[in-house]
Amino acid sequence: MQLSRCERVVFSGFLERIGGAGRRACLFGAGLVVAAVVLLCVVIPFFVWTRLGQRVDERSRWSALLPPEVNERFDAVLTLVSVPAVAVGLLVVVGIALLRRRWDLAVFAVVLVGLANVTTQVGKVVIPRRDVGIGAENTLPSGHMTVITGLALALLVVVPRLVRVPLMMLSAFACTLAGAVIVVMRWHRPSDVVAAVGVLALWSGVAVLVAVWLRSRGRDVGLEGSVSVRGVVAYGVVALAGSVAAGVVLIALGLVAHEEPSNVVVAAVTFGAIGVATCVLMVLSVVAVDELDCVSAGSSTAGGELGD
Repeated sequence: MQLSRCERVVFSGFLERIGGAGRRACLFGAGLVVAAVVLLCVVIPFFVWTRLGQRVDERSRWSALLPPEVNERFDAVLTLVSVPAVAVGLLVVVGIALLRRRWDLAVFAVVLVGLANVTTQVGKVVIPRRDVGIGAENTLPSGHMTVITGLALALLVVVPRLVRVPLMMLSAFACTLAGAVIVVMRWHRPSDVVAAVGVLALWSGVAVLVAVWLRSRGRDVGLEGSVSVRGVVAYGVVALAGSVAAGVVLIALGLVAHEEPSNVVVAAVTFGAIGVATCVLMVLSVVAVDELDCVSAGSSTAGGELGD
């Protein structure tokens, strides 16, 4: 498919307006979309439609357990996740973005949280699960993981840049912990949790592209800037530290292998995959928004930075 001359001119003008930082933000956004599609195209066919995948998923689901009293405490917290809670959380996040005069990030949050949760609920209904005697009902993607991680990521991108590094660690910790607990409590299979991260990555990428387009409609949005490699590495290290801390906390709370000693390895791989997927989602999304900040910095109409 070839673009017409008029379309090429419009597209070239758009790329010129957003500058190098905007183009890099678009690259990260597109990367998130592609990574999400690849992840979902692997997870769904294998873990939902094949007998081997379902057996692996079920084995991972029962690989570890927590003491009953700890489960009760986590159950009390997770039951707070509801539609009203999502609405309140989203209003808070959007409010922070608007206080900073960042309409683009407010739209980012709405696109991410709103559409990811809709996609998750629709996915549970429309994705068929092959019945091989290991649970016929589809529970993919995890709604709880979508809500918790979506709100955490939305908050992470709307706060000032200086706050993102410490908040990155806290967010990675909370989301990895939530994903692991959801599996340990048998609420969801591991693939459900990973698929939820994939759905969030998809809509985070789309939200980045929408935010860049919104910035391009203002004046003076071509200011050059770049996120250093050192900054990306720092985000990654901080996020991984948060995920590792979640694992340490679970062990301290009494997490043990279920029955077979080999389940120690199975649980480590399962929760490690959840942690890594969560970290990659957060790092790529935040780096993209950091680039977006570079595009809009100094713009007289695109929205100033408060608190940076």
